[in-house]
Amino acid sequence: MSYQDEDCLFCIIPNAPGRYDKMCEVRKQITIGNKNQMVFSYNSLEDYSPKSRIHIRILVPKGDGKTAAKLFMKLVNCCEDIFRIKTNTEDNTPMKWSNLFKKPYPDYSNINTIDELINFPTPDHYIKFYWSEHDIC
Repeated sequence: MSYQDEDCLFCIIPNAPGRYDKMCEVRKQITIGNKNQMVFSYNSLEDYSPKSRIHIRILVPKGDGKTAAKLFMKLVNCCEDIFRIKTNTEDNTPMKWSNLFKKPYPDYSNINTIDELINFPTPDHYIKFYWSEHDIC
């Protein structure tokens, strides 16, 4: 499949020791499908520099936002600690223990479009992504 035939969900997260390896292990456990790809890369040659970021790309056939959303939610749920907000933004205190280890998408069977994914609240996790239809990402 050429890039003109793909849509892309793109996410950038800060790098930290073990994150890339963990995501690779999780990717092995997810059934991605023949026409889809989940690609991880670095923006920097230095593995753990302060500005190093991990780029996550989920590539799907044109018009298949549902598959991209489902794959992204599976990845995020399995790596929820990477996306977890660990301190309160108002006073910079640690989050309450009861708020930790919650899945960002506890029941994602009802989320079937990119718009539903965008509008789904994840108050205990910082999840920011970009959706690019019919374009290179």
